[in-house]
Parts: sequence; structure tokens; C-alpha cells
Amino acid sequence: MKHSTGGTLLVCEQNGGHEKFEVLVEHDSLLGEAEEIELSVQYYKNNQPQSLSLVGRLIFTFKQEAEIWRLTEVTAAAHLPLTDPDYLTGLRKQQDEANESAAQNRGHTIAIAERTYANRHPDRGYTCTMSTLFSSDPNATPGENSFAYDPRRANEEWSGYRFALSGCDRTPASKYRITAMPVDSDGDIKMFCADDSGTVKALLGTRSSSCFSRGEAIHTGIPRDHTD
Repeated sequence: MKHSTGGTLLVCEQNGGHEKFEVLVEHDSLLGEAEEIELSVQYYKNNQPQSLSLVGRLIFTFKQEAEIWRLTEVTAAAHLPLTDPDYLTGLRKQQDEANESAAQNRGHTIAIAERTYANRHPDRGYTCTMSTLFSSDPNATPGENSFAYDPRRANEEWSGYRFALSGCDRTPASKYRITAMPVDSDGDIKMFCADDSGTVKALLGTRSSSCFSRGEAIHTGIPRDHTD
């Protein structure tokens, strides 16, 4: 029943092979009439090993009875290797990617909300006040497509980013700008921006003005008559 320590016991691929899980034999030893097999899981994305939030282990204990090995116990364990710099770097990368995704989506949400607000208030146009943009709108008719009121949407900080609106200089305001800057400027993380075209852009760097001129388009623009 002996397995090769360090060998691969099982491989599972997903998303056309872009994601893969491997079950590895970390430890296999005989303890008298019992045998312990310790397994771990490794996750790969685009053939690159990824750090898991928890490094899990499964320990299977077998006992031999009448020449038959029977499973008698399963122990699940998890640990955080906080002294492993590669593990910590991997966790930081995963968190940065999650924050970038949340900031990108929120930038698109704000762009849609600005278009909706301007369509409802042609005398005002766009607004550069987040609390006004996401306030409960008494003018919304039943069944009209709109964002459910949630006061948290008005927060300037969101998932590691600080959002700011600017450019509403006239009444009615015909232009606006959104910038989303990482709160932690030391991280290797993207900034995001958008304007009244509705196109959300992304750029690595710390100068928000560069995002509008050199940023890569992430979301396409919103049609001018968009009211969702």
C-alpha cells in the first residue's frame, strides 16, 4: 500500500486546462500495524503555482486487518506559513488582484450611475458628490431600472481604493471624471479612471492624470441614452 512520497496522486483540470489542482503525497509511513498517508493540494493557474489562503493537509490512517487495509481515521489540518516569504507574496498578489477587480467593477457602476442621474436630472447634469449620486431617488418610478439604495455605495474608500469625482464645473454639468487610486501606493497595483464617455481605463502608476491619456480601456463606453 506504500505510495511514493512527493508523488502526484490525482490531477484535476478546469477551464480548458488553465486551472489545475494536484493532490500530492507528502508523507507515507508505517507505524506498527497502522499506516499514515498525508496528502496536500497544489493549485496552478496558467501553469503557475498559486498560493492558497490556507495550506491544507489530509492525513489518512489505515490499519491492517486480516490482510485488508481499512481506513480508520481521517484528520484534516490547515496551517498558515507566516514565515514563508513566497507564501506571503502570493497572498498579497491574490488580494491585490481581488481589489483591482472590485475597483474596476465599481468604476463601471459609477459611470452607469452618473448616466442615470444625468438622464433623471437634465437641469443638473452629472454630479461630483458621491452621496448625491447614490442617494435614494424619490423621482424613480415603480419598475424603472435603478440601483437599490445602499448608503455604503457613497463611501469614497472601497476595497483598498480611494474614489474621487471631479470636473462637474457647470450647471448642468456636461462632464465628469472618476479616479480610483490604491490606498497603499507601495503596492504593484493598477489605478482606474473614467469620464463622461463611460469608458473605464486602467494603468500601473501613481499619477491619476496619466490614466486618462495612457490608460488601457477595460470597459467600453456607455451609450448616451443609457438609463440603466
